[in-house]
Amino acid sequence: MIYITGDFHGEYEKFRSAEMRKLKKGDTLIICGDFGFLWDGGRAENQIIKKIGKKKYKVLFVEGAHENYKAFDEYPDSEVFGGEGKIIYGNLIMLKRGNIYEIEGKKVLAFGGGIGEYIENTELTEGTISRLPTEEDMERTKANIKAQGDEVDLVVTHDCPMLIRGSIIGNSEDMNHLHIFLQVLSERMRFKRWYFGSYHLDRQISSAYRAVYDDVVKVDI
Repeated sequence: MIYITGDFHGEYEKFRSAEMRKLKKGDTLIICGDFGFLWDGGRAENQIIKKIGKKKYKVLFVEGAHENYKAFDEYPDSEVFGGEGKIIYGNLIMLKRGNIYEIEGKKVLAFGGGIGEYIENTELTEGTISRLPTEEDMERTKANIKAQGDEVDLVVTHDCPMLIRGSIIGNSEDMNHLHIFLQVLSERMRFKRWYFGSYHLDRQISSAYRAVYDDVVKVDI
C-alpha cells in the first residue's frame, strides 16, 4: 500500500506517530519534500539515515524548498522503480524531479523543488542545485509524460499548480515559474490524485488535489 505525507524537516519523531506505525512490511511511504535529514553529514545524522533506511517499508521523498541540495549531490543516480533516483541507504530513496516511476502498480510522477522564504539568507544555497526547475528539468518532464500517453496515476510534488496555490493563499504574490509549469502539467495530462506538502496544511482541496503535512494518507485508487 502507498501512503503519502508531508514535510519532515528532519524531525524523526514524526516516524513514531500512531498513523506511521500502521505501515507494514512492503508498504511505501512518499514524503512531499522538505525531508530535511540530509543536512550536515555528521555522525548522528548518518545514524538516523541508516535507521530510516532499515525500516520495513520503503521511504521515498521528493526535493523540497528547505534542503541541503549539496548533500543530494553526494549520492550517485541509480535506476529505481523504472526511473532515475538516488538510493540514500537501504529502503530510503530520493525521487528525482520529472521522473515517472512504477510503484506498487501505480505510475507516479515526481517533481520536487520549491523556494523557501529564507533562501537568500542561508549559506547552503551557494553552489547548490537550484530549488526551482531548470529548462532541462521541464523539457525532460514533458517528454516523460508524453511517453506515457500523457497519463499517470499519481503526482507527488512539494509545491502545487498556480490555480491551486491561489485557492489556498488567495492571491498570486510570490508566484514563480514552478507554479506556472505545474499548472501547465495539470492541464496537459490526466491523473487521478495529486499530493503536495509545501503549505504545512492537511486539506482535501478537490477530489484530485490533497495538501498533506501531518496526515499519513492512504492512496485509495
